Amino acid sequence: MKILSLLIVQLCFIAACTAQTPAEIIAQVKEAQKNISNIYCKTERHDTLVMGVVRTFAGEAKILLLPGDTIFGFRFYAKRDDIHVESIYDGNAAFYIDHDHKQFNRFGRAEMIPAILDYRGGGQLIFPDLIKIDTANAAGFELKQDAANYYLKILLPDIEKYDVRKRYKLLTIDKKLMLPTGISMRQVTLDKVQNLVYRVKEIRINDPADLYDFASQRYPEDYKPEENFINKKLLALNGKQFPPFQLTSFDDKPVNSAYLKGKLVLLDFWEVWCGACVVSLPKVQALHEKYKSKGLEVYGVMHEKGNRSTAKLLLQKKKLNIPMLLGNSKTKNDYSVGAVPLYILIDRSGKIVLASEGYPENIEELILKYLE
Repeated sequence: MKILSLLIVQLCFIAACTAQTPAEIIAQVKEAQKNISNIYCKTERHDTLVMGVVRTFAGEAKILLLPGDTIFGFRFYAKRDDIHVESIYDGNAAFYIDHDHKQFNRFGRAEMIPAILDYRGGGQLIFPDLIKIDTANAAGFELKQDAANYYLKILLPDIEKYDVRKRYKLLTIDKKLMLPTGISMRQVTLDKVQNLVYRVKEIRINDPADLYDFASQRYPEDYKPEENFINKKLLALNGKQFPPFQLTSFDDKPVNSAYLKGKLVLLDFWEVWCGACVVSLPKVQALHEKYKSKGLEVYGVMHEKGNRSTAKLLLQKKKLNIPMLLGNSKTKNDYSVGAVPLYILIDRSGKIVLASEGYPENIEELILKYLE
């Protein structure tokens, strides 16, 4: 019995001596990442989105460390297995190259480049913590382990303006490599869970054979350039009579655009999953309250009807009472709703005087002008 008790004490002592803190694990990961010059990896991604959509895709990436880079800290080339699309960040600009349609898009502005990680394509396989672990905004840490991996949970603060709560990143850290070979990014928005999971299925480190030539031509010369992605149909609406519509409200009441004759009308096309839309809604609400008595009619228009209950919850939480309509295929086509938020301002004669993707900072100035 005494021998057994002594053995238990010894095992507990060994466990205590080998136990590591989150800070120590993070320090070891950073040290391992210092020794990286390039990585080749095959990654699988499995998403459960806020709206209940589940998607899975996989692909490969070639990553080259770029210490002086202020965007990611590395360059990368990546492609998905299921679509003929490539994503590249070369340290100066990001490229989305669609081989099926012989088109490309270029993100040159620093504030736009991170979008390549969300843009449909290989960039969706990249999680920066693999190369550069990020704990800058951590609100706390939790650490577990098994024989093969450490599991480091990085707790993150809520983002009130987006109603994003219970956020954390769960890193799977390979004990042999001391690198994150998986990450789960979880959050709750409008009482619904979103979880983005990346798993590295194969990895090679510092193999010269895996280097990508970032000096090479990004796309064939006959591919259509960025300007072809401009929403020309939307721009063409300026100065024309607005397309009539007959829609239903969130409460299933009919709304006919004939009612809008002689009024100044602002249409706000938005969706629940669109962060920029949600941020701009209180601004639109303020315009609605300030100018309604002077003749301004404001309507929100949402096309993804399956999200109506979630949208109602969002409006309730944010205390917004803008009249909301459910769009249809006709309004989506007539108003060229490709990207949201999209704003249409219609003067009293029924002419469109503003068509803008993104909230226009001069919108109140225009409202005042056309209310006169």
